Amino acid sequence: SSTGVFPIRAETQGGLTGLIVAQELYDLPEDYLETYRDQVRAVTLDNVQKVANKYIEPEMLAIVIVGDADEVIPQASKYAESLEIFDTEGNPKKIEDYERVTGLETAQVAGEWELRVEAMGQKLPVTLILTQNGDAVSGKLESMLGEGEIIDGKVTGNSFSAVAKTEFQGQGTELGIKGKIEGNSMTGTMSNSMIPMPMEFSGSRK
Repeated sequence: SSTGVFPIRAETQGGLTGLIVAQELYDLPEDYLETYRDQVRAVTLDNVQKVANKYIEPEMLAIVIVGDADEVIPQASKYAESLEIFDTEGNPKKIEDYERVTGLETAQVAGEWELRVEAMGQKLPVTLILTQNGDAVSGKLESMLGEGEIIDGKVTGNSFSAVAKTEFQGQGTELGIKGKIEGNSMTGTMSNSMIPMPMEFSGSRK
């Protein structure tokens, strides 16, 4: 509950500082922290219903989903009358660009790929050494930060996805890889839970 979480948030110096900053930022009353739990307990179901009826308009509801459009669109389209798609820069995209083509030939991704990943204002070299069995892909990733094992790799049409289990600053982590293959060229993104935005990459097969 909200009242149960509150003391936990306030028991550390950092948590208490955050609460005090929020109190000042939103110009809350001086006794806000002292009376918080009593104020929450005083809220009735009728209060909640009235506020919900006033501010929540189901006919205007929009759900934002962040992820790989190739995977999200087939799932989300079952539950939505319309979809709008934007890239990571906020530019609108056509849904036709992401619709899967039935019978599309599975791309061949086996080989050694030399990629350049845009990170921290630099283009870092990354090598993917891939083997392929049908639409399943395995292999390894090599970079200046070390090596990683490619798991859950797959190819659908000309789309490639995989997870690289690697280490970062001495701790094990997973790097998500999404790519598009055109002949001996590949473009895409790499992402990690510690990185706020996906890192774009491009490169070619040796």
